Amino acid sequence: MEGIRKERTWTATNSLRLDIYYGSQKVVAGELPTEITPVEQMYRFYSLHGAQDVDYFNLPDQYTPGNLMDDPTDRDVFFTHGFNVSENDARAWGSEVFKRLWQSGSDARFHMVAWPGNYHWTGNWANGLHYQRDVYQALKSANAFKRLVEREQGDSSKRVIMAQSLGNMMACEAFRQGLAASQYFMFDAAVASEAIDAAYQDDSQATRAKYVPSDWADYHPMSWAANWHKWFKDDTSDSRGKMGWPGYFKDAITNVVSAYNYYSSGDYVFKEESAPPDLLTGLFHWPTLHWKWPFIDLNITAEAYCWQKQETHKGVEPIAGNLKGGWGFYWWMEPNGGYEYPVYYSAATTSVMVANGSITNNPVFYYPGTQMDNRNASQDDIWFALAEYVSAISSPVGGNPVGANVTENIDMNDDSLNGVPRLNGWGRSVSHKYKQEWQHSDMKDMAFYYVHYLYDQLVTKGSLR
Repeated sequence: MEGIRKERTWTATNSLRLDIYYGSQKVVAGELPTEITPVEQMYRFYSLHGAQDVDYFNLPDQYTPGNLMDDPTDRDVFFTHGFNVSENDARAWGSEVFKRLWQSGSDARFHMVAWPGNYHWTGNWANGLHYQRDVYQALKSANAFKRLVEREQGDSSKRVIMAQSLGNMMACEAFRQGLAASQYFMFDAAVASEAIDAAYQDDSQATRAKYVPSDWADYHPMSWAANWHKWFKDDTSDSRGKMGWPGYFKDAITNVVSAYNYYSSGDYVFKEESAPPDLLTGLFHWPTLHWKWPFIDLNITAEAYCWQKQETHKGVEPIAGNLKGGWGFYWWMEPNGGYEYPVYYSAATTSVMVANGSITNNPVFYYPGTQMDNRNASQDDIWFALAEYVSAISSPVGGNPVGANVTENIDMNDDSLNGVPRLNGWGRSVSHKYKQEWQHSDMKDMAFYYVHYLYDQLVTKGSLR
């Protein structure tokens, strides 16, 4: 007796044809139209590279990809990446996030938006040393992002904004400038909590311990660069009153109907020491041995405590920051015994200057060559000062829950129902240097098998089906 035989063939019209034979007789014939195209033909990709160099950026032309899989009457998702991501790497982010949303049931139009978050003057190998400059470029690119979103979707009730890490700085600035949206999803947000709610910058002992270097411990808080803006905040004509992080985005998120903070309590980037860390804190761990090349793993975690370092090293550390503003002391030379020595204001003298208000003419932090003493500074100068010279003294949104104007805080590192359950375990073993904690880019880097519940939540909360 002859058996059943199946034949599959590709036709010239990109169809999969299936023929089933019983012996020599064809009993079933079927054809499935099929088209194989690159994933980037299934969503829109826009680059804002160049926005950092001009006051008004001409948006890239609109276009329609060749193999869209979305619903033209549905909602629009705008996703943007974080720090130290090249334009080419942004394409990898877009492709991965699009596929994961689609696999979770989304039929919303998807837009990947690249921005110039990889500034370098020393070459690509040192991009990670220019975080403060990329904060400025995120702020500078926000207007272009706002106009792009508004052009692509005119109905704010159909806009869904998703941003990862420092991309949230650009998104929040766009909201501050008036961008409106239905939902805003923050992932690993590299934004100071005090920028969302000024109450998080509380001058408490705990804050002082974590974010105020020891040599500033006895100085009045009103002498800090972080609080310089408070001297001028009541004069709307003085730009210096806008050079502070507390409450900078306080009205921004009110332009969003629902805002979700997807943070991770296990993210090494946002981990905090009880005191300001040294440059090498958390960098090296005990090496582990393996039975294959290279046999020794030094377990270097260059990203450990990055947030805390970049804020506590401003003004004092040229590798992780710069030598102006921040926690650098203003100094001058005075003669003594035939030699000249550097001199700076003492804590006692500073307290007197704070009391009589003369400190406004004699900043204690190092201000020469910065925009920090220019009452007529432009908006561009304000952004640059915030990025380069004004230290945040609060925990990051991406590592902690925040209260003001946030609809829900979800800990991606939490397996409970209030977090992001890992129904299939985790892709790192307990012996890994990161153990089983949710790290900074795991929404993309970890296999979809492990993080699919996150995307299920996004599709549900964003009404993307």
